[in-house]
Amino acid sequence: MHQQSGFILLFEALALAMIERKMPVDRVAELMQVDPQRIWPIFNHWVGKALHADNPAAVSQLGVDKTSTRKGRNYITVGVDRESERVVYVNERKGRQAVQAIGRHLQAKGAQAEQIQQVSVDLSPAFIAGVKATFPDAQITFDRFHIVKLLNQAMDAVRKTERKEHDALKGHQYIFLRNPESLSETQQQQLTSSFASILP
Repeated sequence: MHQQSGFILLFEALALAMIERKMPVDRVAELMQVDPQRIWPIFNHWVGKALHADNPAAVSQLGVDKTSTRKGRNYITVGVDRESERVVYVNERKGRQAVQAIGRHLQAKGAQAEQIQQVSVDLSPAFIAGVKATFPDAQITFDRFHIVKLLNQAMDAVRKTERKEHDALKGHQYIFLRNPESLSETQQQQLTSSFASILP
C-alpha cells in the first residue's frame, strides 16, 4: 500500500491487472465497488513509479510510428525500443516534431543521439526528416507493414493492367494479393494456371 491510496497491495495489484487487460477504469471501480476516483491514484502512482525507474539509456534500435487513441482521431506518436519491444516514449506531436520529442526524452534519460544505430519508420517524409535531424548517425529502415502495402498496391496495379489483356486473370484478385502459403490447394492451382496462361 502506498500512502495516497489507503488500499492493500493485493487490491492495488488486482486493479492494475484489470486495467492492463484494457478494462476501463470506471468498470474496474464498479467491479471493485469503489469510486473511480479511488482507482486513478493507484494507477498514477504505479505508472509514475515505473516511468521514474525506466532506463532507456541503452536503446540502439528505435521504432517510431503513429497511431490513433480513438478510431480516426487523436493521433499519437510512439517511440519503441525494437530490441526489448517496450515503449520508451509517447507524445501527441506529429512527424519531425514527434521524432525530436522522442530524441529529447531519450537524451534526458541518458541516451545519446549517436548511440541510435537504426530507426524504423513509415514512409512519411516528415518522419524521415525528423530522424535525419535528430539521429544523424542512424540507418533508416522502413517498417514491413508499409513496404508490404506498397508491394501489394504495385502488384494490384500490374494485375489490373494485365487483366485487360488476359481473361484468365479476371476474378482472381485476392489470390494474387494473399500470402501464397495461406492459399488453399485449389487457390494455389488457380494461381499457377493463371500465371501459366499469361506467360510466354
